[in-house]
Amino acid sequence: MGQNLAGSASEERRNPFIYIDKQFFEIVKICIDIVKTSFSLVRPTPVYLHGGFVAMEDSMNQITENLLTCLVRFQRELKSTKTPDTVTPNDLTTYRRICTKAGFPQLTRRIGNQLGEVAEWCQARGLPHLNCLVVNAVEMKPGNGYKFAVGCSAETWWAEVKACLIAEYPATIQ
Repeated sequence: MGQNLAGSASEERRNPFIYIDKQFFEIVKICIDIVKTSFSLVRPTPVYLHGGFVAMEDSMNQITENLLTCLVRFQRELKSTKTPDTVTPNDLTTYRRICTKAGFPQLTRRIGNQLGEVAEWCQARGLPHLNCLVVNAVEMKPGNGYKFAVGCSAETWWAEVKACLIAEYPATIQ
């Protein structure tokens, strides 16, 4: 039934785990081959660097897609009424407002990763980062996680806001 992979009968008495059932071993090999094949068919790409780790995703999730759509709309509305010289922090949207518009009001305090994915989407297209338009309602500045989004920093935040008011974002999100 079992196959002796270690050698003598005395080794079997000292360590009963040195024997592996041949059928079990074959099943494990088949499972490993299936997993290897599955991972070679789907190659996720890194989409967002946040806080020292890379999130691997095949595509944008629904929350991020909704946020991005709302931010593009908000950018267009803001651009129609303000210029880079007339915009103020009070003109920007808050985490609560953008989450509510996106249909996820419960995520107001946990939206950082998705906003980071928005920054990654903008970066990949050579556009200013739309996540800069979202601020904390009390301080009227981005939250602490903003600096972890790709290409974003507290020092360049306001310049990024002004750049958003000049930029042309695509009509559809892909």
